[in-house]
Amino acid sequence: MTRIAFALVFLCVACRGEGGTAPAPEAAETPPTEVAALRWVPVSAPQDASLLEAPAVVRAAAGASGEVSSSYRARVERVHTQVGSRVERGDPIVDVLAPEVFEAAAAYVGSKRRLELHAERAEELERLRAEGLVEKSRVFEQRMLAAELQARRDEARAVLRAAGVNPQTADALARGGALTLRAPVGGIVVELDAQPGEIREAAAGPLARIRGEGSARVEVRTPGPWPAGDRAVLELTDGREIPLRGEPVAGVIDPDAGTHVHWLVPEEDRPLPDGLRGVVRLAAGAGLWEVPAGAVLQQGTISTVLRRRVGGVAQVEVVVAVSSGASALVRGPLQEGDEVAADPPRGGSPP
Repeated sequence: MTRIAFALVFLCVACRGEGGTAPAPEAAETPPTEVAALRWVPVSAPQDASLLEAPAVVRAAAGASGEVSSSYRARVERVHTQVGSRVERGDPIVDVLAPEVFEAAAAYVGSKRRLELHAERAEELERLRAEGLVEKSRVFEQRMLAAELQARRDEARAVLRAAGVNPQTADALARGGALTLRAPVGGIVVELDAQPGEIREAAAGPLARIRGEGSARVEVRTPGPWPAGDRAVLELTDGREIPLRGEPVAGVIDPDAGTHVHWLVPEEDRPLPDGLRGVVRLAAGAGLWEVPAGAVLQQGTISTVLRRRVGGVAQVEVVVAVSSGASALVRGPLQEGDEVAADPPRGGSPP
């Protein structure tokens, strides 16, 4: 009996060894993220005007506008134009009497004539010296006088040029003619500050301002970087619409306002008035969607949104074109009917 009991015990132990250790229970799967508690917002075509437009001003080339002013103290004699008149480059704007300029004109004419006489005399003395009839000192004296007269003439010519006077007209000016200030550019007289008989100091400001047209760039201010690749249109106050190239030629951040300043150019070069204001509107193309700004998760250089559509929820990568206030325009794997989490849970890693 004892042997039989021992055999039964051995058999039980052997059978348990063949089966091995009993398997551990499988680990439970992580339950899916709870999405029902999130607030879902449908994506839509761009609708927020603040995302699609920005204030703009035309910055024409430097030669498009100009000012008329006197470099010296002067008295206004005559005004040739009025505000609102169209003028061409070189048209007379104001006649003035400037004593310093008249003195320079008289000095220029006088020194020029005397210089010619002394130069002729010096050449004559050179011929006589070659024949041994005059001393070298007399030739030297004439050359020195000619050099002094030439210096006076150059000084007077510098004053005339500073006043905008052609030295060739100095003779007429020295005989009592008025100094005519002319338009430096063609355009419209937008300001005129001159009265006959008025005495104007040199630092009193321009007598007239002329605004013309020229090759221009459009200055645009936005709260963020410019959306690369988007077409833009400049809408002017006069109703004109001017297509602009999508890429700015330059851009900086205004340190005072914190806004981004961009300069764009028209697709076709055309003259535009300097200082004209308008609005630059982005042409929202295909693939651009409006979502809540809070829906965008920024993880390093990658932006994502939590998207829900038929078939499930996924975190997808997007490119933010514009973001301002409570809304943002993005590009990515989105379509009509998709929804995004307005305030997705923060953390995690992009897909």
